[in-house]
Amino acid sequence: AKAGAGKDTFYQYFKDKQELFLECADHVFYDIGKDDPSIRDEQDGQKRLWNRAYSFHHGYLHMIDMLNLARGVSATRDSRFEQMLENIMKNLIAPIEEDLLMASRQGQIHFKDVRGLAHLLMGSSEYFSYYRQIHPGKFSDDSLAKAWDIIMHGLSSAQGSGVAGGTKADRNLF
Repeated sequence: AKAGAGKDTFYQYFKDKQELFLECADHVFYDIGKDDPSIRDEQDGQKRLWNRAYSFHHGYLHMIDMLNLARGVSATRDSRFEQMLENIMKNLIAPIEEDLLMASRQGQIHFKDVRGLAHLLMGSSEYFSYYRQIHPGKFSDDSLAKAWDIIMHGLSSAQGSGVAGGTKADRNLF
């Protein structure tokens, strides 16, 4: 009623509230870079990843709240919501994976499991966004750049690029 539409109008377009939620999820989760020329047109894989991360943290944090809602409703075991969550994850991860493959072909990263790395980067972005929500005054572009540097170059500046420590497991990933 507040939107100026009655229930009858609403149900002409959507069978129920769940169907509306599914429709909203389809529109919220899309390739962040498809409409952003700084991502879409960038030919350097690592720069493209950076532009995607920067864009996400400056304009798409609402996606985290929607992702949490999607996770919650997928727990109902309704196959529509389980499929929705699967599609959401695919829409979030696939562009990151494509950027990583580009960077790999360009010799900028050396990681065998690019899909796993794409999930790791998405998870890092998600948890960094939670940090921003909890500590809004502590976020800056500098903190995003520092987090990016740690992810792309490891924790040990003495090691340079790669993983600090160089364990046997690392050789299986890099």
